[in-house]
Amino acid sequence: MGEHLVYTERVGGSSPSSPTIFKRPDDEFRQAFFHEKKHFITLLLFHFIQPVLILIRCFKRAKQDLLEGKLDKSNEEIFADEMWQWIHKRLLVLINGIPKTLPEERKPPFVLSKDFAALYEAVARKIVIPNMSDRMRAVYHRMDDQEPEERANFLRAFLDTDNGRTHLWESWKSSWDDTMAQKAIPPKPKPKPKGLKAMFKSDDTPKFGPGAMSEEQWRKKATQIKAKNKASAQNFAHLLKPSNDYIAPTADDNILLRNFFGINANALNKQITAIRQIVNQGNNVGRTFDTYQNAKDVDLALLANCYKLTDPLIEGDKILKHLMLAHSKSDYPLTGRFLSEFFKDRGAE
Repeated sequence: MGEHLVYTERVGGSSPSSPTIFKRPDDEFRQAFFHEKKHFITLLLFHFIQPVLILIRCFKRAKQDLLEGKLDKSNEEIFADEMWQWIHKRLLVLINGIPKTLPEERKPPFVLSKDFAALYEAVARKIVIPNMSDRMRAVYHRMDDQEPEERANFLRAFLDTDNGRTHLWESWKSSWDDTMAQKAIPPKPKPKPKGLKAMFKSDDTPKFGPGAMSEEQWRKKATQIKAKNKASAQNFAHLLKPSNDYIAPTADDNILLRNFFGINANALNKQITAIRQIVNQGNNVGRTFDTYQNAKDVDLALLANCYKLTDPLIEGDKILKHLMLAHSKSDYPLTGRFLSEFFKDRGAE
């Protein structure tokens, strides 16, 4: 079939013998469509197809998050995350600035090691923090009243109050002592005097009332405490493992490790900064340090600086010796323990 033509007169009175040839209207539309097809497809993608694809991807991601529990964390999981952030903030004040590599003879103490911090987190999340759940029930109930996405914010706001911090510290301390510390067995009750002895015997051991225990009750209580102490010793042993990367803690560090939680991060950071400034000023550092530390406990801040500023504190000029001229190891138990060569012998006893 031949192409259909339409004859029209030229504008301006031209002769009909010189026609202008046009395609039919449907051919014009077809040609315009194909010329503009790229633009049309682009518009289609951005205004229709792309939003649909985005919705599909969002749906798939949401479905996956639900399967993984990311959109529906329990109160306990949210609490565990916030607890660790609280502790980690304090550890970072100590760890940040420690060189990644130190000489073998200068391995950092556990309190300054990121590797120990990772171990501490694992133990806290697995053992100590879950034990806090019963003490946090009232807080969990209040979290349930919040929108799902607001529960974490509510918990942070609560922990930022004096009452929240006090409650949290008491809960942490009790849970640590329950799961990581040794508990003393109460003294065995004395047998009740008989005959005339009972009339004249003065004994402070309670025989009646809430504090009184029969020998059978004492045996049962002692057995329970021994079993709990054995479990606590096994739990705490995880933190005592030797390491090639840091000086591991000992059994005597139980209270120190528990009290990581109670460190005032801002105050500690200010102490570290102040000692650094004293060391860097270079003149009369010993006298300036003594004036600054007057009656303050700066042992942990000093120890941290010794590994952040190895030169000049414990290498090079060894300024730590000048700082400790008037002090003994007992004045700075942590620094004296790990850097004893910078102290006078009079602090050894």
